[in-house]
Amino acid sequence: MFGLFKQKKTIQVTDLIWKTERIKYDALIKQLQDNNKHILIYFFEDTKKNIIDELQRAIINFSENTSSNATILVVKPTQIFQISNAENTNIIFVEHYPLLSTEQKLKQHILEVLNIQNVTFYTSFEDELLQLFGAEKILAIMEKMGFNENEPMSHNLISSSIEKAQQKIEEKVSIDTNTRQRKDWFVMYASNIS
Repeated sequence: MFGLFKQKKTIQVTDLIWKTERIKYDALIKQLQDNNKHILIYFFEDTKKNIIDELQRAIINFSENTSSNATILVVKPTQIFQISNAENTNIIFVEHYPLLSTEQKLKQHILEVLNIQNVTFYTSFEDELLQLFGAEKILAIMEKMGFNENEPMSHNLISSSIEKAQQKIEEKVSIDTNTRQRKDWFVMYASNIS
């Protein structure tokens, strides 16, 4: 039927939500020690500093240069467009961006150009995005149910809730301004969002 019923290629997103940032970074470092290729994507400079500090503390080699053959690349979003081949590479976002459209452009490039169909987001209940939309209440319920703080929460409902939160923010923020620190972004737009 001339491709009329062809399914559109989509990217699979896995959100791993940890109790704290400390536990999140410990889990990330453990993941990176598997000797596979990884690209770590950050949105804010304070997150980049945290990633680099953790990698150096764990004595894990990495590069910020997209043309490097390093096993682990630490890149900002615009650098992902400089990468043309990421075969057998795990793409890990070390945080969510508050605006969904920003992430969607990156995911589209990862899917269509790099031909990678799965990405993982590492975040925590301490993240401002989750805090804004009731992380404390969710965490309290999970703890009553016996939530193990060293295990991440992960479910399609969580991923769709994060996307809905990003969409709500996007509806209220007309112009995005680059800030170096994640908290600064939320402080700048807090009056619009709440």
